[in-house]
Amino acid sequence: MSLVAEGGEAMDLVASRGYPEEVTRRWQRFAPEQVRPIAEAMRTRRVVWYGSWEDMDARYPEQESLPESFRSGARAAVPLVLRGQAIGALYLNFEEPRRFNEDDVAFMLNLGHQCAQAVERTRLYAQEHHVAATLQQALLPAGLPQIPGVQINATYAAGSPESDVGGDWYDAFRLPDGRLALAIGDVVGRGLEAAVIMGQLRQAIRAAALDGHSPSVVLALAGRVLRLNHEDAAMTTAIFGLLDPSAPTFRYATAGHPAPIVATAEQVQTLPAGGVPLGFMEGRTAPSWTVDLSPGSLLVLYTDGLIEHSHDPSAGLAALLSAVDHQFRERSTTPAHGILKRIVTEGKAPDDIALVTVRLDPASVDRLDMALLAQPSSLRVVRNALQQLTKALHLDEHRAFALTVAVGEAVNNVIEHAYGASIGILYLRARRDGDTLRVEIEDRGRWRPDQPENHGGRGLTLMRALADTVEVVSTPDGTTIKITISLAGMPSAMEEQTRGPEEPQPRDPAADLSLRTVAQGTILHRSDDEAASSITQVINGVSVVEILEDVDLTNVGQFTTTLEDAVATTQGPVVLSFGAASYFDSQGMQALLKVGRRLGTTRRTLRLVVPHASPLRHVLNSVDVGSMFPLFESVEQAFAAVEGSEPTT
Repeated sequence: MSLVAEGGEAMDLVASRGYPEEVTRRWQRFAPEQVRPIAEAMRTRRVVWYGSWEDMDARYPEQESLPESFRSGARAAVPLVLRGQAIGALYLNFEEPRRFNEDDVAFMLNLGHQCAQAVERTRLYAQEHHVAATLQQALLPAGLPQIPGVQINATYAAGSPESDVGGDWYDAFRLPDGRLALAIGDVVGRGLEAAVIMGQLRQAIRAAALDGHSPSVVLALAGRVLRLNHEDAAMTTAIFGLLDPSAPTFRYATAGHPAPIVATAEQVQTLPAGGVPLGFMEGRTAPSWTVDLSPGSLLVLYTDGLIEHSHDPSAGLAALLSAVDHQFRERSTTPAHGILKRIVTEGKAPDDIALVTVRLDPASVDRLDMALLAQPSSLRVVRNALQQLTKALHLDEHRAFALTVAVGEAVNNVIEHAYGASIGILYLRARRDGDTLRVEIEDRGRWRPDQPENHGGRGLTLMRALADTVEVVSTPDGTTIKITISLAGMPSAMEEQTRGPEEPQPRDPAADLSLRTVAQGTILHRSDDEAASSITQVINGVSVVEILEDVDLTNVGQFTTTLEDAVATTQGPVVLSFGAASYFDSQGMQALLKVGRRLGTTRRTLRLVVPHASPLRHVLNSVDVGSMFPLFESVEQAFAAVEGSEPTT
């Protein structure tokens, strides 16, 4: 059997029976005209036959280059016709001379049609398999998030070549609050449809997680998407969980999926699991659990292909637990790959396998060495990393805040100016050197001559007001900003190991005062998206804005819009409360000053609510914002000042 090759100018031998290797090797690829009966059969779309070698040789002298043992018997060339076009040919070499009647010819022609249809089905299957495999690989995450103190490793292994593409998938991404979202699942079914369902579920889970829902609700919403698109024709097992590296805890929910595994120095154990698969959760909530993870522990999520490839799930689970224990004790940097290699020892598994591992560092993060894209989304990554560093170093609230804002300003500079329109890499390094914390923010870009020294007029001023020293070193290869923070009075490494647990500090009831006051007004606008979170209300003709999240490059536009909307809502003062904000950079300050000046032109005032205990007070005063806008301890005091009965604080 030979098929027309791509381009249509040659034919490829795809299968043969009875011919010696010297013949098949000679005819691996040939032009149809080299075998005249094949060329004629494909041109006429009819069976071309000759009763003997002599008959064909008389018509086509020196037609075939065959051994003497094959120079006998009848010949027949059968076209493979599909939708009126010949896509290949069967060439039959009979052992003895013979004549073919009409039934013989009809039979061979029908055989050629059936072969052509089989070839088309094979090609369509191969194409779908390729599309499904490509889609499946494209929908897996291109990279894994960087989280200080957490090592994430993942792998996906396709099943054996003769199996259809499955619907196994995994995902790992960072939430705005610093938690790590982990998902893994297995779509029941195979091929392109399974890959499509996989993509829909992955995006549904991401969207629900970014909206802040709990793991059980995330799976419930994903199940609704599955039923909406496929009704009862699809089913998926899945796990979704949230890892809080600062606790550390893992809160997860399951939908009929194999139980996760946790390895510690004491034991390797399966965690609880249960629930019905997605697609059958109508009216039900996926069961959920929260587990505490000890330093150094290894968390493993996987699909059932990892334990069922030997067709004995119990033995497969035992082998998996042994492999997890081995990787835990080896402290491999790629435990997911190591586990897979120990389980699937020979060849490929018959089913697809997805595997995700998360290892916690055995000790607190006392230094940083990170490489991140120079883009606004990296700001949250930097802040989360600094949060873990300051926790390990036991920095007090004011020094931790100063470090976070100063480093954030340096990172802002790199993002905005180091690489122009292109996206480059920023490098962040931090380490303790005796009583000093040294931080370096480096880029490999080209700054304009007046950058970063004069950027924005406030960024560098703010950095120098918060840090003990700030040094900018520019070379033709890039710029490095060096920041130091004094750790005098902080415990040493030995003291950190021996100090006992910190006593919980009582919460100041006044901290909730502004929220209680704001809640008495009429809510005009509530922003709960990822970029910014705020509440805008009107109380007695005064617009009140409560900022509920950090303000940086990623959401300064939303912050500005919120303030401008508040200004346009009433003709009175605007009260801006920072009671729930833990970060506010120079980008936010520029927006604040812009809106404040606009209010001043109409003899209206902007009143800022920043508790005395908040480190944000020092940040605002360091750039003299306090001299431009009155500062208050609470929203109640800001309202009292509007009525003239309470001074500023």
